[in-house]
Amino acid sequence: MGGRRAVSAVAALLAVALLGGGCVAPSRPPPPGPPPPTEVVVRRNPWLAQNFDELTPSRQARVVRRMIRARPPLATTREAARLRWDAMGLEERRALIAPVTRSRAARRSTAPSERGSNATTAGTP
Repeated sequence: MGGRRAVSAVAALLAVALLGGGCVAPSRPPPPGPPPPTEVVVRRNPWLAQNFDELTPSRQARVVRRMIRARPPLATTREAARLRWDAMGLEERRALIAPVTRSRAARRSTAPSERGSNATTAGTP
């Protein structure tokens, strides 16, 4: 008789699983919100408000790398990066160190007309 109970219990669990009894499908993560204001980024990274010579050596190296990799390059030498960093405003520093980019999902979900594509209107009078 113990075998029948086990089979009944398994059948009940299987029925609940198949009928979705209380199971919740995984949800998609919420879309990214607007980027935080510059004030928030600077509050989280106070070194963005420092002059180049006040930065730690690792942060100086990070700034130099970002300026060299920028398109177009903002500096080609450490000295040029130092001069450029000290002349930059907070918005420019933030854009260099913490660029605001759209996620891949947001780019994919954007309709062609919103992306500026003329593929759907090309050839129409």
